[in-house]
Amino acid sequence: MGKTFRYGYIQAKLHALVGESFIRRDIRPLTRNDDAHELARQLFPDRTYDLPEKALVRQLQIDLDRELFRLVRRILRVLSPSPPVIVHLLRKYEFRMVRALARAVANRGGDQRGFAEPVLLESAWDLGPFASFPVPESGELSISALEGTSYAWIGPALAKQPLFEIEGGLDRQYYRELLDLSRALHRSDRGGVSELVLLEANLQNYIWILRLRTYFNRYQSEPSAILPLLVPVAPQFPDRVTRALLDLPLDSPEAARSFRYPWLFDEQFTGGAQRVDPARAEAAAEMFLYRKAKRYFYQYPFCLGLVYSFCKLKEFEVARLTTILEGVKMSMSEQELLAAAGSL
Repeated sequence: MGKTFRYGYIQAKLHALVGESFIRRDIRPLTRNDDAHELARQLFPDRTYDLPEKALVRQLQIDLDRELFRLVRRILRVLSPSPPVIVHLLRKYEFRMVRALARAVANRGGDQRGFAEPVLLESAWDLGPFASFPVPESGELSISALEGTSYAWIGPALAKQPLFEIEGGLDRQYYRELLDLSRALHRSDRGGVSELVLLEANLQNYIWILRLRTYFNRYQSEPSAILPLLVPVAPQFPDRVTRALLDLPLDSPEAARSFRYPWLFDEQFTGGAQRVDPARAEAAAEMFLYRKAKRYFYQYPFCLGLVYSFCKLKEFEVARLTTILEGVKMSMSEQELLAAAGSL
C-alpha cells in the first residue's frame, strides 16, 4: 500500500470516527443524567454493568481509556512501520504505570521491603512490541522491572527525592522524548505534529509553574528554583514568556490580563477569587490545545499531522467524558457539568 493511498484510507476512517464521537456529538444529553447506569448505557450500549455507582464510574473511566488504547494500537498496525512519535503517545500509558508504581512505593515508605515488593496496578497496559518492560498478566509491577530501561532512575530517586519531583521528572522525560521524536520527523510529516508537540510542552511548563508557585512555599519566595523542573523546549530556554510567568503576581487581575496568553486566566478573578487557580488554568490550556488539534486535523490531510491531531482529539474526548462521570458521581448540576467538560 503506497503512502498516499494509506493516508487516504486512514483519513476516511478517522473522519468517520470523529463523526461518531463526542468530539462532534453534542454532550448535553450526557450532562442531563444523574445516574451513572444511564450514562453507561449511552457510552457503551452493547455492554451490561452490574456495579454500584462508585465502582461503575471507575470502571467506565477504565473502559474509556482501554478503548482509546486499543484504537491507537490499531492505528499503529495500519501505519506499519509504526511512526515513533505515535508510538510515544501509546507509551503515555506506560508512563502512567510507572507513575502509579512510584506513588505506591513512596506511600509505603523508604525501607528495602517497600521497594522490593510488587505493586498491583489498577490498570496494567500491555504495549506488546512497543513496551519498555514486560507487564505480567497479574498486573503486578515492581521497581526491579524498570532496571535497564529509560525509567531505571526511578528506584534511586525514590530513596532520596520527594514524590512530586519524581512525577515532574517523568513529565520532563515524556516531553523531552516527544520533542526529540517530532524534530526527527521528515519535513513532509512535521506539519501539525511539531506545532502541537511544542505547544503542549510549553503549556505543561506553564501549568507546572502555576502549581509550584501556588502550593509550595519555597517556590513562592524563589520562583527561579522552578527552572530545573521544567521541560527545556528550546536551546534558548527559558524564553521570555516562561520568565514572565515566573515573575507574574498571581493575585493581580491586571498582571494576568497583560500576560502573553491571557486566556489562561479567563474568568479567574470572578466571584471574589483573589488568586490564580492552577486547575482552572490547566482546563483553559487543555481547551486551547485541543482546539488547535481540531484545526490541524482538517488542515493536514494525507500526512502524520492528521493522525497525531486525531489522537489528541480522542484524548480530549476521554478526558471530558471522564469529567462528566466524576461530576455525576458528585451530583453536579447540568450547567456545572457543561462548564467542567467544556466544548470544542
